[in-house]
Amino acid sequence: MTNIQPLTSEEVLAKQVQENSKQSEDRIAVSNLPVAVPSTPQPAPAPPAKDQKKESQELKRAGFTYRMPVGVHLLSFVYLEIFIALFLYAVGLVALRASSGPLELAEIGSVVSRDTGIAIVLSLAMTIFIISGREILRKSAIGIAVVLAGILSYQLYMAISNFVDASVATLLSMAFFSVFVFAGIAVSAAGIILMLVTIIYLSRKKIATIYE
Repeated sequence: MTNIQPLTSEEVLAKQVQENSKQSEDRIAVSNLPVAVPSTPQPAPAPPAKDQKKESQELKRAGFTYRMPVGVHLLSFVYLEIFIALFLYAVGLVALRASSGPLELAEIGSVVSRDTGIAIVLSLAMTIFIISGREILRKSAIGIAVVLAGILSYQLYMAISNFVDASVATLLSMAFFSVFVFAGIAVSAAGIILMLVTIIYLSRKKIATIYE
């Protein structure tokens, strides 16, 4: 038969102290464990300016289609229409001259005026330069527009001066030709407006950043 001895108060106290000591050691061990600190996402470093420009240029392209503002397409279309009109005008003059007799290649220069030929070349060049998306061609288009604006302004000034200085008798005697004078003034004025629109539009900072 097992003999169970009652615990004395000293033994109970010692056992309680031992348990409290063990619990304290367990708490210290747990507190010493490394605590996982949630990592704060760091902002990605900003790409260099070259990379940003290259990325923006890549975003401008979708497949093989170059995305340009509507204004660029409209402006290029206007110059294309001018080129087509002048080209058909020159072809009509050559065809009219050829209908009256044999026409040699060297005689075409005398049929189509030099100014008309230059206007045909420049209108085609402006069409390509504006829609190209190239920075150097954009600046070239602005330079051409500045030169043409100066030339057309001088021609408009001379046409108005000659018209104002003409006497009433001269105007009456040249009533039929005055129509062409007014047409020339109107064309010069319209050309100046077109050149100014081209210069202002292509010089805008928002438009300039689109060109490579």
